[in-house]
Amino acid sequence: MQIVDHHGGHRALSRQVADRFAAWQGLQSQLARGSRDADDRESQLELLRFQARELQALDLRDAELEPLAVERNRLANVEQLAGSLDGILGAVYEGEEVSAHQLIADAQRALHGLTALDPSLAGPLALLEQAEIQLSEAAGELARYRDRLEPDPQRLEWVDARLARIRELAARHRVDAPQLVGLLGTLNERIAQLEATTESLDALTRRLAQARADYFDAAGQLSAARACSATALSETVTRQITELGLPHGRFRADVQPKPADQAGASGLDRIEFQ
Repeated sequence: MQIVDHHGGHRALSRQVADRFAAWQGLQSQLARGSRDADDRESQLELLRFQARELQALDLRDAELEPLAVERNRLANVEQLAGSLDGILGAVYEGEEVSAHQLIADAQRALHGLTALDPSLAGPLALLEQAEIQLSEAAGELARYRDRLEPDPQRLEWVDARLARIRELAARHRVDAPQLVGLLGTLNERIAQLEATTESLDALTRRLAQARADYFDAAGQLSAARACSATALSETVTRQITELGLPHGRFRADVQPKPADQAGASGLDRIEFQ
């Protein structure tokens, strides 16, 4: 084969065939490895898509957890909060017999009379006035809070269920609950990567088909060139044999095609000198 290629001057074409064969085989090996991983990759995609759908359904918003926990504590302790606030408001403002507001108001009136005797008491009097105002404001806010307190079993059940679902998904993904907000983006990135790998396998399949076609095109050209050079070589050597005194001597460079499944770096030919 080397002699025929040298005689025909098509070593460059022979190297091209070898290069194209190497490229074809390299892509074939690469695709085989990718195909072996395809089932595992599809399983990963199925799991990741399921996890992403769960997080999308949860729709956890940033900074939602703390307000939910506060609301849960309030709803679960409505009676305790209301009872305690009644006692606090009674002590601060609403007490019938005595309250902090009443005591401060009495002290303010008494001190107001004393300022006529000593104007330096105006400073403490101003502080008592501020204290009375602040007590009134605090009592108003506490009263409004107490009046808004109402048992809401359905809302409490919903909040409990949502917090439980958040804790469940956080435990499943082995992250802290606040990290669930960013986890969806991470899952979508991983899904995109695996889907891109699947797409790259499709592209690899197309490249493999093209590489195979390129090889057989070059190998066909090389086979045709070898057939021509083999004929010329046969005639040249036969003529030289005759000149050496063997008038009936014959030489033939026989080129036979190999099956496509026996394709190799040297092409698609078997060459025998006869």
